[in-house]
Amino acid sequence: MGSLNYHRPKTIKETLALMEKGVPLAGGTALTPHRYDVDAVIDLQDLKLDELKVGKSEIQIGATVKLQALIKAQGELPQALAQACRQEAALNIRNIATIGGAVMTGDGRSPLLTALLALDASVITEPGNSSEPLQKLLKTRDGMRKSRLIIALEMVRPNRMNYEQVSRSPADRPLVCLAVTEYLTSKGKSHVIAALGGYGERPIRLTKMEEALEKGASLADAAALAQKAYNDAGDAFASAAYRAEIAGILARRLLTEVKG
Repeated sequence: MGSLNYHRPKTIKETLALMEKGVPLAGGTALTPHRYDVDAVIDLQDLKLDELKVGKSEIQIGATVKLQALIKAQGELPQALAQACRQEAALNIRNIATIGGAVMTGDGRSPLLTALLALDASVITEPGNSSEPLQKLLKTRDGMRKSRLIIALEMVRPNRMNYEQVSRSPADRPLVCLAVTEYLTSKGKSHVIAALGGYGERPIRLTKMEEALEKGASLADAAALAQKAYNDAGDAFASAAYRAEIAGILARRLLTEVKG
């Protein structure tokens, strides 16, 4: 490796022009372990993407907002989102890690990504100021690393939200985690969104469970679909049978709390 080139652009346009040659740097928590594989870094701190806007019904989180800032704003945000941030990493990491970085690097055991999926978050990117569901972006993010820049995440405040996880220790990453939100339609009808994490490259939306609830399925039958979603989720950390059973237990518990 030669010398590391450092860039500190002042505008989004300038940043996009540099991305083919360098790697965006916000908190740097994911970049640091791979620093010897990188030729150039692009410091994002002058782009002013660190604003948190909390409205009565909508929330916008700038890409370089630190995870600890979300915990400090827990009085304004859903408590379960702040809880997921707290479980994402230790304090020293949360003080430098950003939500944009978490979106680009988080894996299936990320509490924060699981919570954001349950909030049906959308990701604003440049160029084009385009909006894309987080669920879709997580499947294609590797292909956008040199061409698109995350600007912010947007979500609608839920009526209720719960998050829970099972791990080997309170400070450990989850073996299974679940986030459930409830939204109310204009006619007052309950609409549930759920995301399951703890395994694989990214957390997953429990769309089959959501659809079953829309059709009037019992909470027990809906929870069985969460269990089924992890029937093959085995790895070195936990067996598929264990993860599936825990997913079903958490789903029954959180659905009862959210819809109760």
